[in-house]
Formats: sequence, C-alpha cells, structure tokens
Amino acid sequence: MTPNFVSNQAICDYADALFPHLPKSMSRNGKKTHHDGIFFIKGDAAHDYHKEHKPVVLRWNIASNTLGLSAYNMGKMKGCSFDRVLIFPTEKMKKFFMTGKLSDAGDLSKFYVAITRARYSVAFVV
Repeated sequence: MTPNFVSNQAICDYADALFPHLPKSMSRNGKKTHHDGIFFIKGDAAHDYHKEHKPVVLRWNIASNTLGLSAYNMGKMKGCSFDRVLIFPTEKMKKFFMTGKLSDAGDLSKFYVAITRARYSVAFVV
C-alpha cells in the first residue's frame, strides 16, 4: 500500500481503479466533512452544486464547456490540492463511466491527476 496524505479513501479507491496493476493507495486523510466521496451530477445541477460546495472546477482544456464556471485545465494541476473538485469530463471519460472499460477513458494520467487533487469530494458533471 502506498500512503496518500491528501485524498480520502473513497477518492483513492476511485483513482486506483484507473491503474489496477499499480499498488493501492491508503489514505492518511481521516477527516470527515459534510460531503465526502465521489459524485455524479447532471449539468443543470452544476451551478447549484458549485454554489453549495465551492469546488475548484477542472476541465480538459479551454475549449471545454464548463457552463460558464471558471475552471483550470486538468493537466496543469499536478501538485495542487483542494478540498473539493468539480470535473467536466471529456466524452471519452463519460464513455468510461458507462462501460467501466479503462480503454474507453482516454488519457488516464490526466484523469488520475484531476481526481486526486481533491481531499474530500470529487463530482463529475455528466
């Protein structure tokens, strides 16, 4: 097991599933909040979710539709950490959510980085 001092165990488990051949992560973040884990929200709920939970918004690139929410590019956030992130996934990532096949997910490294920026919660806009 590899210690992870940022993300809670639910986030570690989800991110670890992207690279099943690597050692699993064990969270050293035992803090509980009012909103912990992995969530999937509809686009029409994104603004309310953002207002309530104040996540940092992540997108693939500047051309990604974030419904007007200010966002950062996934690939530029390595080394950063935030309490919560709201991810606008690519079409390939959305396909992965439906099929569960890693080959459908696209760039797994950027996907992993986006997920593991969060301490307490990750929400995907689907």
